[in-house]
Amino acid sequence: MNVRDRIQKEACEAIVTNKFQGIIDVSPRVGKSLILILALRKLKKKIPILITYPTNNIKDSWEKEFVKWNYDGDHITLINQRSLHKLNNKELNEFSVIISDECHSLSPAQLAILKTFKGRMLGLSGSISKETKNSLKASLELVTIYQYTVSEAIEDEIIADYRIKIITLPLDSSTKYILAGNKRNPFKTTEEAHYKYLTKLFVQASTWEKENNALPLIDREPSKEYWIKSIIGKRARGIYGYQSKIDLCKKLLTTLEGKVLVFTGLTSNDICEHKHD
Repeated sequence: MNVRDRIQKEACEAIVTNKFQGIIDVSPRVGKSLILILALRKLKKKIPILITYPTNNIKDSWEKEFVKWNYDGDHITLINQRSLHKLNNKELNEFSVIISDECHSLSPAQLAILKTFKGRMLGLSGSISKETKNSLKASLELVTIYQYTVSEAIEDEIIADYRIKIITLPLDSSTKYILAGNKRNPFKTTEEAHYKYLTKLFVQASTWEKENNALPLIDREPSKEYWIKSIIGKRARGIYGYQSKIDLCKKLLTTLEGKVLVFTGLTSNDICEHKHD
């Protein structure tokens, strides 16, 4: 049995032993989807399961994995985590198990919805921070039941060693293409203005106290942490999609030789098509 097979077997056993309750934190390239499918095969009967995912390409990946490993997933519902609010409490609790793929990407609002779920919950991740684990434990009572780190995967030669190089770039301050405002008063703004605005909100939320209502929206939500995380998420999603960053990534990819693995927060761009042959 090679290392990858051993990790998959151990992680599968952890899921079954803990009855699909907890967090599986394994490095990329280990095979989270196969680990789950192996665990699903061990269920004595098919139960209604909901799998949530952050981006639509992950949904496509799950569907392909079910076909690849010849698993009949007719009892499994796939839903984008951004659509969780469309399920009322009764519909949500018709499922026996909820599996959150890339559970580290759940927003405070999505965590609040999942908190109303009364069944078992399994989180899958390959890049989850200690802070996020603490958040998932506090909000959903989820703890790590199996972990295989990137460092371990490098040592076992499952993934290649890496270096981190930080490249900075100026945000576009002239092209107004980012939709801002609200439904009643929408307008377009630049990358720089968009980032500065969200940073201003973050500072306000960080220093906000109930007695000093700096942010009108906070008056409807007593949790300071909720708004800080919400604004951080909005700013991160903005950075993921800024065209100036995407253009720089395309340029860098043309300078690289050999196999290149690209991690991207969004799939609605054509970065991967610009890999140099």
